[in-house]
Amino acid sequence: MMMQTPVYTHEVLFSQSLLRPGQFGTISFARGSHLQDMEGWPDYWMGLPPQFHITHAGSPALHLLNTRAAGVHCFGTGRLPAERAARHGNPFPGETAIFGLASSDMALEVTRSLFQTVRP
Repeated sequence: MMMQTPVYTHEVLFSQSLLRPGQFGTISFARGSHLQDMEGWPDYWMGLPPQFHITHAGSPALHLLNTRAAGVHCFGTGRLPAERAARHGNPFPGETAIFGLASSDMALEVTRSLFQTVRP
């Protein structure tokens, strides 16, 4: 299930109203991100790999492009403290993935962070 609440935000609905009649022209690349600092959240989130739960970052672009991910290369960034990394076997507080899209030459970049993040 990728069509979580971000698909129904004002920004996505507005973008859809421009995209459907072709006002953006040909789309060749898309990017989504969700930067979050989950310090103090329930313990089961501690050390979770950021790309494990990407619905906020990836679903709006997949919805707008009316496609699905067909392949991925993912890169971690930063370093979690050892005790946090041990829980899920994940050493990274942030990850960026490049997705190939089904029936398309387009790519989707998704960046997700869960810890050690400053948000504007």
